[in-house]
Amino acid sequence: MLCTKLLRNPRSLTKFLRVNRFSSQFESEESDFFRRVLTRFPPGDSNTGTWPLAFAYGSGVFKQEGNVSKNNMTDFVLVVEDSENWHSKNLEINPKDYSGLMSLCGAKAIGELQEKFGAKCYFNTLIPYEEGRIKYGVISRNDLIADLLDWESLYVAGRLQKPVNIIHKSPRELDAELHMALRMNLKNALHTSLLLLPEKFTEQMLYDTLCGLSYNGDFRMTFGEDKNKVKKISKGSFEELKQIYAKQLSKMSEFVYMPQKSERIIFDQDMSPGARFHHLTMLPKNMQEFLGIYHSYIT
Repeated sequence: MLCTKLLRNPRSLTKFLRVNRFSSQFESEESDFFRRVLTRFPPGDSNTGTWPLAFAYGSGVFKQEGNVSKNNMTDFVLVVEDSENWHSKNLEINPKDYSGLMSLCGAKAIGELQEKFGAKCYFNTLIPYEEGRIKYGVISRNDLIADLLDWESLYVAGRLQKPVNIIHKSPRELDAELHMALRMNLKNALHTSLLLLPEKFTEQMLYDTLCGLSYNGDFRMTFGEDKNKVKKISKGSFEELKQIYAKQLSKMSEFVYMPQKSERIIFDQDMSPGARFHHLTMLPKNMQEFLGIYHSYIT
């Protein structure tokens, strides 16, 4: 009964995304710039001298329809093995990246602040670099994997559901767990989007829904942020999104029909209770738990 009622009420999925606010990884012409930025930091894994994962994202990396500004700040996420150890080294190399207060608090306090609160991602912003500015967030590998698999905050996981520029990623043979978590995040996003979409929908509707998952409930979308941001992202990165999700979509052919040759692709998904139940059981742990709580509340 729980599953049947939830399947008939996709608003509860949207409500989950609002409460829990908080790829196609393409080479670009700016790849040398991204690598130069990475060299200003200590490596994310001191044992290997490399990074579990480092990527750039946002309007400073990928175009958004209607956004022609040349002054966009470039955003980065750096994944590290040991947060306290990394901040300790970064404070020595780049002390001016941190506020005066955080510099005085030291690496231990910064690491605890990062890993115990919010989205478990610590940001330094408005950092002058070459002719522009950069912003970078630091998250531990363990916290990243938890977010990718369970959508604990949907903060970094949400960014990885959209096109990003991977600067470095550990090879699969060295970190199979991370690679699996990245794939599961995309798969989770597809299952959630299909539950939110109607029986027939266009390719653009699919990408709008996928890009909007991590923005549902973001207060910035009500105050101060462009309310058309999601559509601008999905339209500006249409081809990249198609490449990101093509493989996962092909594995869902039992539940989603897509014409092979058509100028305007119209998807037709199975809306039977069995298909909806399948999508529901494939949702991340935190979403399933929220849906159970939400159902108990409304009944």
